[in-house]
Amino acid sequence: MVVPIDATREIADIIRSLDQAGVEASELNFGEPTLDDVYLTLAEQAAVRARA
Repeated sequence: MVVPIDATREIADIIRSLDQAGVEASELNFGEPTLDDVYLTLAEQAAVRARA
């Protein structure tokens, strides 16, 4: 599962939510978005605006 975050303080909220749901995380990875990630996000936002 990939969970994009805007700020590092959101990590604690995600971990708490997983714990409350009884989900045991086996691995956490942190990384910067790739150019593909940025393009796909912008394309999705444009598609949503076009449908509105």
